[in-house]
Amino acid sequence: MTTVYIHMGCHKTASTSIQKFCFDNRKMLEQNNIGYMPSNRSGRHLELNQCVLRRDIAIYTHPHLLQNQADLINKQRKSICNFIENSKSENFIFSDEGLDFIRTKAELDRLKTLFPSYCELIPIIVLREDSDWKASWINYLKNYPDINHECYTNPLSPYYLSEDSWYFDIGNLLSLLDDNFQRVVKLNYGKQMVSKFLTQFNIDVKEEYLLNRTSYVGKSIGKTEIVEDLEALNIMRKAYTRKKGIRYYALQFVTIFVSKETLKKLLKNFK
Repeated sequence: MTTVYIHMGCHKTASTSIQKFCFDNRKMLEQNNIGYMPSNRSGRHLELNQCVLRRDIAIYTHPHLLQNQADLINKQRKSICNFIENSKSENFIFSDEGLDFIRTKAELDRLKTLFPSYCELIPIIVLREDSDWKASWINYLKNYPDINHECYTNPLSPYYLSEDSWYFDIGNLLSLLDDNFQRVVKLNYGKQMVSKFLTQFNIDVKEEYLLNRTSYVGKSIGKTEIVEDLEALNIMRKAYTRKKGIRYYALQFVTIFVSKETLKKLLKNFK
């Protein structure tokens, strides 16, 4: 049996961190009989929501693709089927938090058609405490530069800036998933979310990734140091982008984790 796990978010529940980890560790996942399809978005399979979201939501999320949605569906179906059929793995993970905008059976039906009919599909959704989730999502939208201002004021928009937005009624999506899939995995959001996510596949993350709303740990050389000085952060960020072969991760320019030796060298060079 080929099993496809579809990670659907929610937004602001460490989706990006999960995607980044899976994308960077595809070989490790393959060794555990799990395939993770490469993506042009650093691990996020953005095309999933582009293929399935209903028109009155798609006009806000990706209006430029509406005219070609049928072509996009066919293209993505071929790409996914080809990846699965040519993989040695029996299990697969696809991840796109944009799928948490789904609220109709028609959208789920379109999602199902993207995968081979012989696959068992199992949605995975991460749930966060209600008030904390709302505050985090609204704060994120306020600081996101690429969203049209009209999206904030229209109640039909998924980006509507209000705690009574339809998006926060996640119970509708959960009921829809329960009615249309034999199994739905529901996880509670918290720290070390990557590790928590991977335990669903019996994978123990040896090198733990620390996760919270403002920091993200990537693989570092030796020990890790937390840098909290904003000037030093910008210096390191610019320096790292110029040094090939050095891996770094940063989120919202709040914290960066590097080896103590690398930190000393970088800061010494910029004194």
